[in-house]
Amino acid sequence: MWLINTETFGLEEFANYPKHGYAILSHRWEENEVSFEDWKGRKYVQRKGYLKIMRFVQKAAEQGFKYAWADTCCINKDSSAELSEAINSMFKYYQDAATCYVYLSDLPPLCPSDKLDVTTPPVIVDDDSRNTIFANSKWFTRGWTLQEMIAPRTLQFFDSAWHPFGTKHGLAAVIESRTGVPKEILDGFQQLKGTSIACRMSWAADRQTTRVEDLAYCLLGIFDIHLPLLYGEGEAAFIRLQEEICRKTTDMSLFAW
Repeated sequence: MWLINTETFGLEEFANYPKHGYAILSHRWEENEVSFEDWKGRKYVQRKGYLKIMRFVQKAAEQGFKYAWADTCCINKDSSAELSEAINSMFKYYQDAATCYVYLSDLPPLCPSDKLDVTTPPVIVDDDSRNTIFANSKWFTRGWTLQEMIAPRTLQFFDSAWHPFGTKHGLAAVIESRTGVPKEILDGFQQLKGTSIACRMSWAADRQTTRVEDLAYCLLGIFDIHLPLLYGEGEAAFIRLQEEICRKTTDMSLFAW
């Protein structure tokens, strides 16, 4: 596992990563994201994606974390073995993080942005309107963000200017209404394995991924499944996921889905 040192901004590799010793980022991939090689070489420092990771690392440092992890630049995607390990371990990466920062690029700030992000004009609205805008964020439509929402012990939401918006605990009612994921799951009082297969599948029903295969791969942690990655297999990935779930459980609600 590669982690960003928040003091040096360099990448450090760990065979056994420090559990609860790092902050982790959840976000929506957009244009001009920074890759593993980009970050190592300090390339494209004016890219919006680079500035996003910089702000994330700075936030982690402000809260006392020496290390931070982001999926865009902490996985060497040129290595198929490393990519497979990371995707199969992704749920655990988020689960083992001390905290997760959720960056919502489509949630306008309440006050003027600072110099590092002036792309979104401030919008002054009441709390109910802000919650509606929050619930309508595209972050809730992506396949990978489901496990990123459930796995971490603590979740801190930030608007487009990196101002704090709220926490998973404080916004649990809004999140449950938007996603269908029960508050007990969000707060960690109920384990995933205590929820039916069909129910867990329903949480992902309206979510999307860029690659067809990722509709299956993004659910591996939700069902505690490990699979080899076969990009190019298309919808067969979801069939393999269902077969592996069937092999590991007696929950027949899988066939009702």
